[in-house]
Amino acid sequence: MGQWEVDVVQERRRRQGKEVIVPIILETIDSKHMTSQLRTLLDSTPSLRYRSGV
Repeated sequence: MGQWEVDVVQERRRRQGKEVIVPIILETIDSKHMTSQLRTLLDSTPSLRYRSGV
């Protein structure tokens, strides 16, 4: 995780409190491997997408 991602997480925690969830997507998740709860979380929560080599 790069410095930008860390800064985003820290800012979100500062604004929304320590109980905030910040999903970090390391690779594409095939929808057949998701529960409906996980799909809802990813659809309703801003997330960070990690890309190596960037």
